[in-house]
Amino acid sequence: LKDAICLIEDRLYWVSLRRTPSAYDNPQSTFVMLDERYVYEPFCHDFGPVNLGYTVEICRHIDNLLRTTNKRIVLVTSFDGQKRANAAFLAAAYMVISQDKTAEDACKPFNFVYPPLIPFRDASQNLSTFSLSILDCCKGLVKGISLGFFKYNSFDAEEYLRLEKVENGDINWVVPGKFLAFSSPSSRRISSDGYVHLTPEDYISPFKQWRVSAIVRLNRALYDRKKFISNGINHFDLYFPDGSTPSEDHIRKFLQIAEEESIIAVHCKAGLGRTGTMIALYMMKHYQFTATEVIGWLRVCRPGMVIGIQQQFLKEKQAKM
Repeated sequence: LKDAICLIEDRLYWVSLRRTPSAYDNPQSTFVMLDERYVYEPFCHDFGPVNLGYTVEICRHIDNLLRTTNKRIVLVTSFDGQKRANAAFLAAAYMVISQDKTAEDACKPFNFVYPPLIPFRDASQNLSTFSLSILDCCKGLVKGISLGFFKYNSFDAEEYLRLEKVENGDINWVVPGKFLAFSSPSSRRISSDGYVHLTPEDYISPFKQWRVSAIVRLNRALYDRKKFISNGINHFDLYFPDGSTPSEDHIRKFLQIAEEESIIAVHCKAGLGRTGTMIALYMMKHYQFTATEVIGWLRVCRPGMVIGIQQQFLKEKQAKM
């Protein structure tokens, strides 16, 4: 453990190892195996960061260990580049969330690790042209915490992990009390390719419970919008092609809807690229997120958000927003 990074003196460490450590070799240490416990599920070539539900789970696990044992807590990862980046993010996120560190201070111990950490990338099959660092993700977390979007002590990780499952709606709150993102409902519960989809009727009850006032659909219609309208939920169509960026007219209309409606549910086909891009523009305008901060925040809240050219598009829009 001579190469371990100290996060809290004599209490919390992070290390990359080539083999599983033994408690017999290190009786003064308790090991937490991050790679096995907190696994990122990729959409394409993306590999992180780990979602908010798992991030909170590891934070609470570390807090509990620090309270209940006097041993050193060692967070262990391998030398697999992707797993190592996620493990570093989880450790830095813990320092932000539980120890109130700035993003810069939380990430500083990882600045000179060898091999260097690889940056996160988008959920596409194309060559990555936009890098997202653990610092970007932690800056997004800090911003979200400062705005009250995330409260560690009251965050319901179990409910987060339940809602993100496709069979429970594939729903994530990205701005609690303002924006939730989800994948498109379908008029048919079982599609022609055999996949099970939720219908508008499946969403009406929870949306009413959460007082969702409007839905914005960004993909081609896969269901009858009247299903929502007849239940008192406004519905707006702002279609633009998958993987592309919105026009100025689309942006203006979306911002107007978001500024006039209270709680909004936004979706495209998967609820990732177009959905993340539109919500990001609002967050940059109204909450002063930078492009990298908002992408970092969104991907922790809902993995896979903002894809391909949409990433650079947000950077180009940053000053205007």
